[in-house]
Amino acid sequence: MLRTRERARREYSARPVPKHPTLQALAAPGVKALALSRFVRAIGGTTLVTALGWHVYEISNSTLMLGVLGFVEFLPAITLGLVAGAIVDSSDRVRVTLLSQLGWATVALALALFGERGLPVLLGCALASAGCMAFEFPALATLLPNLVPREIFPSAISLVAALRNLGWTLGPPLAGFTIDRFGVDRTYGIAAGLVIASALLVSRIPRAAPPSERREVSLRAIREGIAFV
Repeated sequence: MLRTRERARREYSARPVPKHPTLQALAAPGVKALALSRFVRAIGGTTLVTALGWHVYEISNSTLMLGVLGFVEFLPAITLGLVAGAIVDSSDRVRVTLLSQLGWATVALALALFGERGLPVLLGCALASAGCMAFEFPALATLLPNLVPREIFPSAISLVAALRNLGWTLGPPLAGFTIDRFGVDRTYGIAAGLVIASALLVSRIPRAAPPSERREVSLRAIREGIAFV
């Protein structure tokens, strides 16, 4: 059974408190799982993005198609961003993150199996993966502030950001190595496996107790998001 955040915090408060803020952040329930998830997810994400760019150019031999790929990957951020934010605001953020990552991994597996069928498949999968990320990233951004006390939040966010940035750095060379040694289809498979591992780590994060009054997804909520921006 998944622990609620309230129960996890009671267990945390009963432990000896480390002196260093970073160690305090690591001791907080769910932070280790979240930090490792961001690290593994960053490696898997940049591995796939690098492999997909290489694959599109390899098939098309066109720099224009690389621009089309970039546009396709950015499009869901514009069209789904506000809707995704409203859904995340009214949902269990751990569950949204988990489902988004599993959806992304499914797209990566589809690329591994069907990517050689041509550009329409590659661009369609790029659009689908970006759609998953449009929901995943807003949900991810809300997890850490609910896991740690305010006084150690700067240390916690520095730790998570450092691991995420390291993952972003390791992904492209991993993609280049695996494409050279094993081929692009297996590279997609490796990216999928990494994000599945990330989803398993996310599933270990304590969930917040459901609110007494859950906010409904509505046009009003979306308009409020537009006004905030």
